[in-house]
Amino acid sequence: MQIEFKDTMSTWNAWQKRKMSFTQRLADAALRWYARRELPRFGHMVTKHGRLENFDFWNDAPIVEIRDRFHGHRVRLNPRDFYHRIWYYFGSYHELEVLSVLKQGLRPGDALIDGGANIGLISLYAAGLVGPTGLVQSFEPFPPIFNELKFHVEANNLTQVKINMMGLSDKPGELEIKLPGVGNLAAATFSPIPGRYHGVASSGGVVPIVRGDDVIDADDPRPLMLKLDVEGFEVLAIGGLAKVIEKRLPAVVAEANAELLDLNGTPPELMWDMFTRVGYQAFAMDRGGFRARHRLWLHPLPRAWVRTERDMVFVHPYSKMWDRFKPVMQPAGKYWKHLGVLPGTSTSWVTESNK
Repeated sequence: MQIEFKDTMSTWNAWQKRKMSFTQRLADAALRWYARRELPRFGHMVTKHGRLENFDFWNDAPIVEIRDRFHGHRVRLNPRDFYHRIWYYFGSYHELEVLSVLKQGLRPGDALIDGGANIGLISLYAAGLVGPTGLVQSFEPFPPIFNELKFHVEANNLTQVKINMMGLSDKPGELEIKLPGVGNLAAATFSPIPGRYHGVASSGGVVPIVRGDDVIDADDPRPLMLKLDVEGFEVLAIGGLAKVIEKRLPAVVAEANAELLDLNGTPPELMWDMFTRVGYQAFAMDRGGFRARHRLWLHPLPRAWVRTERDMVFVHPYSKMWDRFKPVMQPAGKYWKHLGVLPGTSTSWVTESNK
């Protein structure tokens, strides 16, 4: 039975009253208002007031529901999860650069493949961009997270979103999914667990994995974007999408978690090589400005710099997406994000890119 919005909020309001005074609740509401409007240093303000890192405060928090600030989708959140708390305060997925890339590239009727969909962080936003005539194919293998994704798709009647409880890799089969640490269910991974999580990792059971080429139509003519955030399995997932990538030339947003990619023997440099070898160009994301004036920039990303970026964007010059992203592509050397200098060194990015 689907949880009703009014019942969820009744429980949430009772918890807030027990946890905070009237003045504290008022200040908390003001903090959310401030963060949702992206006013100066909004992220710093939320962090400064201890709303994200104070795990003890949230350890008995009930489910809360909000309306996502971009497309008004009904979102059910568990504040005991760190990233759910960010969504509660910001009113949206927290990686605003990624949302800006999706907004720049997607149009009504387009398609998105969401690898590592989580509870619908990206899928919900993309569904609003592609509209009822578009298609979002979401892949989330971790069962408890998949159930939340399913709720969000059904509660918002998103018929354009097709959900799959399976992971993406270069060959079909089954793998154990593991959860490192606590407080972040989004970190579930097929990758080896880093040593720093010794003693605080748990098994999520064995789940199916598939090749993307076996379940995604490579001949679909719709312009396509591909988002991969699969906790170190990005390169393997790309290998299983070779036919889709070759035929449809999607714009690709991929996380580059060097720690997990290295543990899989598939370093981020290999991802860069795979795409550039077939004609793609690699970019770093940057989002500057203030509120409505925020603007996306894509900066050419040389191979030597892939470990300085959390995410990479790949666009093919012959694709339909190239013309959409071309207005925000910056020339080599105009690298606002790192001020033209590789972090921690005096090495000029302009000099390195010309070698």
